Amino acid sequence: MASATTTLRRRRAQAPNPHNLLHCEECRSEATPAELLLCDRCDRGFHLFCLKPILVSLPKEDSWFCPFCSNRKKSKRPKSLVMSKKKRKLLPFIPSEDNDRRLKQMAFLATALTAKGAVVSNELTYAPGMASRSVNRASLEQGGMQVSNIIPADGISCATKASGGLHGDVDYLKNQKHDSGDSMMTLISATNPSESLVICPERCGNIAHFISGINNHTLCGAAYILL
Repeated sequence: MASATTTLRRRRAQAPNPHNLLHCEECRSEATPAELLLCDRCDRGFHLFCLKPILVSLPKEDSWFCPFCSNRKKSKRPKSLVMSKKKRKLLPFIPSEDNDRRLKQMAFLATALTAKGAVVSNELTYAPGMASRSVNRASLEQGGMQVSNIIPADGISCATKASGGLHGDVDYLKNQKHDSGDSMMTLISATNPSESLVICPERCGNIAHFISGINNHTLCGAAYILL
């Protein structure tokens, strides 16, 4: 017990090295030391205004752990897959069989799209600065325009052209080669790659581009869904 007390006193009596000043791990600055919060595990410093989320005042808890130590502590806790799924807030979209409820669901989805700046449209659009309507020609398609016959489970055939039922902005593939969106679709695969066209439904498109199964209320819609 005496040795432990001596060690504790020695640590308290040790003066800090002025050449080894604490700095913020986020901004690497030594300014505003009064706003610097030290981690109780690794002794690293963080400004209150550099943390995410920002802390407006010192935490009331006896101990505080930095984001690095907090993530390390959380990763060590064993969690079952069932418990992690129960904490999720997002639920999958399931179209209702009730017509009134279904219309409300479609209204909510349309509101969500417009809130994000998307324009609901049922046709191909040609925005300024993108591909024009004149370059959308079936003669450019490699091998000619493709026609597909889709037969649903009930045996009813819905013949649709490759351009039928498509909605969104038309642009050249070369202009969208760095686009990381997963909703982009090929409209024309031309022999000359510079003439190939794609559909970008992020800004302008049908709800069916975003939600699978939203247009299943008709037989042809159930057979041909755009994801």
